[in-house]
Amino acid sequence: LTTSAIPDVIVEGPVDSAHIDQLNAETDALLLQSSNSPSSTENLLHLMSQWAGLHELIKSHGLGQYTKRPTKLMRRQWSDGNDPTMQAVVKCAERVEDLLRHYNENGDNDGTGDNYFSLEPYRLCMSIWSQTPTTYSGDRAAAILDMWGSKYGGDMSHQPTIHEFDVVLETYALSATVYENEDDADSHGVYNGNDDEKNLGGSADGGHTARPREYPEDKALSTLRLLRNLGDMYLVPTITTVSCVIQALRRASRTPRGQSDGRNEERTRTVTSLLREMEDEAALLFDDDGRNDDAANQHRYRYVQACCDAFTMAARSLPMQEAAREASHWLNEIDRRAFVGGTTLRPTLSTLTTSGSEQILVPHTIDASCNYTIRVWKDRSTADDTITGSASPIEKLHCIRLAAGAA
Repeated sequence: LTTSAIPDVIVEGPVDSAHIDQLNAETDALLLQSSNSPSSTENLLHLMSQWAGLHELIKSHGLGQYTKRPTKLMRRQWSDGNDPTMQAVVKCAERVEDLLRHYNENGDNDGTGDNYFSLEPYRLCMSIWSQTPTTYSGDRAAAILDMWGSKYGGDMSHQPTIHEFDVVLETYALSATVYENEDDADSHGVYNGNDDEKNLGGSADGGHTARPREYPEDKALSTLRLLRNLGDMYLVPTITTVSCVIQALRRASRTPRGQSDGRNEERTRTVTSLLREMEDEAALLFDDDGRNDDAANQHRYRYVQACCDAFTMAARSLPMQEAAREASHWLNEIDRRAFVGGTTLRPTLSTLTTSGSEQILVPHTIDASCNYTIRVWKDRSTADDTITGSASPIEKLHCIRLAAGAA
């Protein structure tokens, strides 16, 4: 990474070119070492942290702060492989991964040398890719998780936990946001087959047909199914795990690819099916007022967010009457779980802080989803007269009473 790859406004401001040169030199020198020691591991972690800091600095100045609901402008910039800021952000992530692979190959192989051992390099590298908006970031995070599991799987003290799987799923959700078109997908190797098979099709090749691509949201869903099939008591999917998959499906549905590939009704039905499977677990969680720890509150918020994702997707993708039923069901589910007496938001949900210190207001999330749904239904109602009876979809939505008030 050189300063020529970084926009001038950043180089002239917070990024020191000498610092970048020094980071490159120190990283290259460490990668030439053949073994790890306590001091070299500490140095490796220091370098990884330095690259991570530079990654965040460039991203925040050149791409805007990463948000849970990125704008179309942000997605368009993320999808531009020639954007210099994106190239610089990716290069930082790649340097962190270079250091991790060196650590993985030369570190404590049997997991018994406590002085030589640290899981932090794996966690840090996965975190970096989870904040790097590219089409292949989910695949990179999954590869790191696989590397970690291959080395320490079976070691209960060191193997990945369900939290690490959640990070991979969130990264797939980010990658699903970035996809803009089929050419972009081809260029980043998401096709499940050999490169020379990409263009197989029809009668031109003697009847062979191309295998369907597996996009980030599909990979997230496959990962969830794998976790469920494993039957591992230490890797049981949580509400947050499932909500990450739902988020990937929702984000994919909003991209130009999702709006044109004819799969949004299928995605929506998958989301509602996943949510219904969680209802009993969510009921137990929300009714247990004694659980007021950060993890429980985060699960509660993610469930509310998933319910919002369900009825907003239904509004755009399902037949009108079915969409109205889904909206009524999930808004009432939010009303039962998130509010006390129909008017007061549960104290544990009023404000939450994520790992990135981003303030999340649950009422705002609900309001934004309801307002979006109303706009979608207004657009659809002008061209769709299939609703029978006197109540229009808009009127049905307004009849659902929420303390949030948006409905």
